[in-house]
Amino acid sequence: MFCEKCGAEVNEEDRFCSNCGGEIKPIENNICRKCGAEVNEDDKFCSSCGEKVGSNESSNQPSGLINCPDCGNPVSRKAKACPNCGCPVVSMTPDGVVRIKLSNLINTMTKQGVSIKDENGQVLWRGNAGQIAEIYFERQTQITIKYHTAANAWGGSCKGVVDPSKGTKYATTVRRGFLGTNIELQRVDILDSDF
Repeated sequence: MFCEKCGAEVNEEDRFCSNCGGEIKPIENNICRKCGAEVNEDDKFCSSCGEKVGSNESSNQPSGLINCPDCGNPVSRKAKACPNCGCPVVSMTPDGVVRIKLSNLINTMTKQGVSIKDENGQVLWRGNAGQIAEIYFERQTQITIKYHTAANAWGGSCKGVVDPSKGTKYATTVRRGFLGTNIELQRVDILDSDF
Protein backbone atom coordinates (compact mmCIF):
# COMPACT_ATOMS: atom_id res chain seq x y z
CA MET A 1 0.00 0.00 0.00
CA PHE A 2 1.24 3.51 -0.80
CA CYS A 3 0.62 7.00 0.56
CA GLU A 4 -1.54 9.01 -1.88
CA LYS A 5 0.21 12.23 -0.89
CA CYS A 6 3.90 11.36 -1.40
CA GLY A 7 3.97 7.80 -2.80
CA ALA A 8 5.92 6.26 0.09
CA GLU A 9 5.15 2.65 0.98
CA VAL A 10 3.04 2.31 4.15
CA ASN A 11 1.42 -0.51 6.12
CA GLU A 12 -2.34 -1.05 5.79
CA GLU A 13 -2.82 -0.52 9.53
CA ASP A 14 -0.98 2.87 9.54
CA ARG A 15 -3.20 5.92 10.04
CA PHE A 16 -0.55 8.44 8.91
CA CYS A 17 2.40 8.28 6.51
CA SER A 18 5.79 8.12 8.25
CA ASN A 19 7.38 9.99 5.30
CA CYS A 20 5.07 13.02 4.91
CA GLY A 21 2.45 12.79 7.67
CA GLY A 22 -0.43 12.42 5.20
CA GLU A 23 -3.55 10.59 6.35
CA ILE A 24 -3.80 6.98 5.14
CA LYS A 25 -7.33 6.16 4.01
CA PRO A 26 -8.54 2.55 4.25
CA ILE A 27 -9.12 0.72 0.97
CA GLU A 28 -12.73 -0.02 0.15
CA ASN A 29 -13.16 -2.27 -2.88
CA ASN A 30 -16.66 -1.11 -3.84
CA ILE A 31 -16.04 2.65 -3.57
CA CYS A 32 -14.41 4.84 -6.23
CA ARG A 33 -11.32 6.48 -4.74
CA LYS A 34 -11.82 9.67 -6.75
CA CYS A 35 -15.51 10.54 -6.32
CA GLY A 36 -16.76 8.07 -3.67
CA ALA A 37 -19.46 6.54 -5.88
CA GLU A 38 -20.34 2.88 -5.47
CA VAL A 39 -18.85 0.59 -8.16
CA ASN A 40 -19.36 -3.07 -9.01
CA GLU A 41 -16.58 -5.65 -8.54
CA ASP A 42 -16.12 -6.21 -12.30
CA ASP A 43 -16.22 -2.53 -13.32
CA LYS A 44 -12.97 -1.31 -14.85
CA PHE A 45 -13.97 2.39 -14.68
CA CYS A 46 -16.26 4.37 -12.39
CA SER A 47 -19.58 5.14 -14.10
CA SER A 48 -19.79 8.51 -12.28
CA CYS A 49 -16.38 10.05 -12.95
CA GLY A 50 -14.49 7.68 -15.30
CA GLU A 51 -11.69 6.92 -12.80
CA LYS A 52 -10.05 3.50 -13.27
CA VAL A 53 -11.18 1.05 -10.60
CA GLY A 54 -10.71 -2.65 -10.08
CA SER A 55 -9.44 -5.26 -7.72
CA ASN A 56 -6.51 -4.43 -5.50
CA GLU A 57 -4.80 -7.67 -6.53
CA SER A 58 -4.23 -6.35 -10.05
CA SER A 59 -2.88 -3.02 -8.85
CA ASN A 60 -1.47 -2.11 -5.47
CA GLN A 61 -1.46 1.51 -6.59
CA PRO A 62 -4.26 3.85 -5.46
CA SER A 63 -5.78 6.25 -7.97
CA GLY A 64 -3.91 9.17 -6.38
CA LEU A 65 -0.63 7.72 -7.62
CA ILE A 66 1.13 7.49 -10.97
CA ASN A 67 4.27 5.63 -11.99
CA CYS A 68 7.45 7.68 -12.20
CA PRO A 69 8.44 7.93 -15.88
CA ASP A 70 12.09 7.34 -14.93
CA CYS A 71 12.25 4.66 -12.20
CA GLY A 72 8.67 3.30 -12.39
CA ASN A 73 8.00 3.62 -8.64
CA PRO A 74 4.61 4.95 -7.46
CA VAL A 75 4.51 8.73 -6.99
CA SER A 76 1.71 11.04 -5.86
CA ARG A 77 0.00 12.87 -8.75
CA LYS A 78 0.56 16.06 -6.72
CA ALA A 79 4.32 15.53 -6.24
CA LYS A 80 6.76 17.84 -8.00
CA ALA A 81 9.48 15.18 -8.11
CA CYS A 82 9.78 11.43 -7.50
CA PRO A 83 10.91 10.80 -3.88
CA ASN A 84 12.90 7.75 -5.07
CA CYS A 85 14.96 9.13 -7.98
CA GLY A 86 14.26 12.88 -8.09
CA CYS A 87 12.73 12.81 -11.60
CA PRO A 88 10.44 15.84 -12.07
CA VAL A 89 6.82 14.78 -12.45
CA VAL A 90 5.10 18.16 -12.20
CA SER A 91 4.43 18.19 -15.96
CA MET A 92 2.53 14.91 -15.88
CA THR A 93 -1.16 15.21 -16.64
CA PRO A 94 -3.22 14.87 -13.46
CA ASP A 95 -6.02 12.91 -15.06
CA GLY A 96 -4.34 10.98 -17.89
CA VAL A 97 -6.58 12.48 -20.58
CA VAL A 98 -4.76 13.00 -23.87
CA ARG A 99 -6.27 15.12 -26.65
CA ILE A 100 -5.54 14.18 -30.27
CA LYS A 101 -6.50 16.68 -32.99
CA LEU A 102 -7.41 14.65 -36.09
CA SER A 103 -6.68 16.82 -39.12
CA ASN A 104 -8.69 16.74 -42.35
CA LEU A 105 -7.24 16.17 -45.79
CA ILE A 106 -6.91 19.52 -47.56
CA ASN A 107 -9.70 20.19 -50.11
CA THR A 108 -11.84 17.30 -48.88
CA MET A 109 -15.48 17.98 -48.15
CA THR A 110 -16.35 14.39 -47.21
CA LYS A 111 -16.49 13.36 -43.55
CA GLN A 112 -13.77 10.76 -43.27
CA GLY A 113 -14.24 8.25 -40.46
CA VAL A 114 -11.37 7.74 -38.01
CA SER A 115 -10.75 5.05 -35.40
CA ILE A 116 -8.01 4.81 -32.76
CA LYS A 117 -6.96 1.43 -31.32
CA ASP A 118 -4.47 0.43 -28.63
CA GLU A 119 -1.67 -2.12 -29.09
CA ASN A 120 -4.13 -4.95 -28.30
CA GLY A 121 -6.50 -3.88 -31.08
CA GLN A 122 -9.14 -2.50 -28.70
CA VAL A 123 -11.01 0.48 -30.14
CA LEU A 124 -10.43 3.50 -27.89
CA TRP A 125 -12.23 6.13 -29.97
CA ARG A 126 -14.34 6.48 -33.15
CA GLY A 127 -15.29 9.68 -34.90
CA ASN A 128 -14.42 11.81 -37.92
CA ALA A 129 -11.44 13.71 -39.23
CA GLY A 130 -11.57 17.29 -37.98
CA GLN A 131 -12.56 16.27 -34.45
CA ILE A 132 -10.48 16.14 -31.27
CA ALA A 133 -10.33 12.73 -29.61
CA GLU A 134 -10.09 12.75 -25.81
CA ILE A 135 -8.82 9.44 -24.48
CA TYR A 136 -7.67 8.38 -21.01
CA PHE A 137 -4.19 6.81 -20.93
CA GLU A 138 -2.72 5.42 -17.73
CA ARG A 139 0.77 5.05 -19.19
CA GLN A 140 2.79 5.36 -22.39
CA THR A 141 0.82 3.48 -25.04
CA GLN A 142 1.32 2.62 -28.70
CA ILE A 143 -1.78 3.41 -30.73
CA THR A 144 -2.91 2.94 -34.32
CA ILE A 145 -4.87 5.74 -35.97
CA LYS A 146 -6.86 4.66 -39.01
CA TYR A 147 -8.49 7.04 -41.48
CA HIS A 148 -11.19 5.05 -43.30
CA THR A 149 -11.83 5.29 -47.05
CA ALA A 150 -14.50 7.87 -47.92
CA ALA A 151 -16.14 9.14 -51.15
CA ASN A 152 -13.18 11.26 -52.26
CA ALA A 153 -10.49 10.26 -49.76
CA TRP A 154 -8.35 7.14 -49.57
CA GLY A 155 -7.89 5.39 -46.25
CA GLY A 156 -4.62 5.09 -44.41
CA SER A 157 -3.18 4.42 -40.97
CA CYS A 158 -0.20 5.16 -38.78
CA LYS A 159 1.23 3.93 -35.50
CA GLY A 160 2.42 6.30 -32.81
CA VAL A 161 3.14 6.51 -29.10
CA VAL A 162 1.24 8.74 -26.69
CA ASP A 163 2.67 9.39 -23.25
CA PRO A 164 0.58 11.45 -20.80
CA SER A 165 3.72 12.09 -18.72
CA LYS A 166 5.36 13.95 -21.63
CA GLY A 167 2.40 15.89 -22.99
CA THR A 168 -1.37 15.86 -23.27
CA LYS A 169 -1.76 17.34 -26.76
CA TYR A 170 -1.12 15.49 -30.00
CA ALA A 171 -2.12 16.14 -33.60
CA THR A 172 -2.15 14.27 -36.88
CA THR A 173 -0.76 15.57 -40.14
CA VAL A 174 -2.49 14.06 -43.19
CA ARG A 175 -1.53 14.27 -46.86
CA ARG A 176 -2.74 12.59 -50.02
CA GLY A 177 -0.50 9.80 -51.13
CA PHE A 178 -0.54 7.44 -54.08
CA LEU A 179 -3.65 5.29 -53.47
CA GLY A 180 -3.73 6.19 -49.80
CA THR A 181 -3.63 8.81 -47.09
CA ASN A 182 -0.29 9.46 -45.39
CA ILE A 183 -0.74 10.12 -41.67
CA GLU A 184 1.74 11.20 -39.01
CA LEU A 185 1.14 11.63 -35.25
CA GLN A 186 3.11 14.31 -33.39
CA ARG A 187 3.12 15.76 -29.89
CA VAL A 188 2.09 19.43 -29.89
CA ASP A 189 4.32 21.60 -27.70
CA ILE A 190 2.83 24.99 -28.48
CA LEU A 191 -0.42 26.36 -27.15
CA ASP A 192 -3.22 25.95 -29.64
CA SER A 193 -6.57 27.67 -29.19
CA ASP A 194 -8.31 24.69 -30.88
CA PHE A 195 -7.32 22.48 -27.99
